Amino acid sequence: MSHIRNQVAIVGVGYSDLAPHAGKSLGTLAIDACRTAIADAGLSVDDIDGISNYPNASRIGGGEQDGVDIVSVKYIAQALALRQLSWSCSITSGTVVASLVHAVNAVASGACNTVLVWRGMFSPPGKFGSFRSTHVAGDAQFTAPYGFASNVMIFAFAYARYMAVYGATREHMATYVVNARNNASINPQAVFHGKPISRQDYMNARMIANPLSLLDCDRPVDGCGALVVTTAERARYLQHRPAYVVGGTAGGFKFSHSPVLDLESCMEAAQVVARALWKNIPGLTAGDMDFANIYDGFSFFIYPWLEAFGFCKQGEAFAYIQDGRIARDGAMPLNPSGGAIGMGRLHGSPQLIEAVLQLQGRAGARQLKKADVTLVNSGSPLGTGAVVLSNEAI
Repeated sequence: MSHIRNQVAIVGVGYSDLAPHAGKSLGTLAIDACRTAIADAGLSVDDIDGISNYPNASRIGGGEQDGVDIVSVKYIAQALALRQLSWSCSITSGTVVASLVHAVNAVASGACNTVLVWRGMFSPPGKFGSFRSTHVAGDAQFTAPYGFASNVMIFAFAYARYMAVYGATREHMATYVVNARNNASINPQAVFHGKPISRQDYMNARMIANPLSLLDCDRPVDGCGALVVTTAERARYLQHRPAYVVGGTAGGFKFSHSPVLDLESCMEAAQVVARALWKNIPGLTAGDMDFANIYDGFSFFIYPWLEAFGFCKQGEAFAYIQDGRIARDGAMPLNPSGGAIGMGRLHGSPQLIEAVLQLQGRAGARQLKKADVTLVNSGSPLGTGAVVLSNEAI
């Protein structure tokens, strides 16, 4: 991807309403977010000639009704009457940043000029994430009957081993979760706006699958995040400072054949993605980043990602995040939007959109003193996209 370095920029971003249950269909929320992002770029729907999306249902066993459970490229193309389309992409892994990576390649190759990217999430009524089926197939037949029927259990297993191997404790993770919620408390768009927590709140949280508590899991919400990318040349004449895509990658796969995720597979998958990212942008490392936007659908994810990307050595992430380093005024601010833990379950939109706002100097009370270059990723190590963004061509 180094051949497209700084050739494409993000020029507009937008959210819909975000709420545990917004009272609007997912399709309506996605349309709202997409129109907001297009307007934020100073463009119209007639300028959009490409669309890219990750339309998977927001939960295991979720439905596939377009506009209700998911929002497909077909849905948005029809709803916005995008008559200038020359390219579209619907991916199956990696969430919104992976969708962005595909869009960037499309613009850089000349397949299209201006691409709309979005990710919509639906929080159904009732108890989220419960597995009610009496029949399972494939790998699930070896896991679901024994309690591995939800991502919470799956990643709790890997997290528990991480703690046992490296000596991490829940007290260490309290630092991250409290910081994320404090960041979200000053973010008007966060579902936990105005709701900071204390370390004691975290330590007392109800356990879901030991060692993952309720506060280690992102809050399911109805909502959508969207953004617009275009050529760097065109971006210079639009209304906001461009957020240049320096480079990126998409991937993340488990290489073991066990139906149960083990820590080593999780970390290896993250390392493969990280190596691909830095290979695509020679001359840059984690040490060049001013802040980081690391996916935190479960709090544990920040450990393998920080280590894989090179912010710290393997097995040291739990110590790395201590002593104020990840605070907004720290040496490496982490998820200043509040991330998924603070904003809600949006599959990377809190990371990606916040990165753009920070680079453009539009993050309000969350604005960092130095925010010129950043790393963003979305998804677990088993399916992710990662990019480096900058407000100057570097």
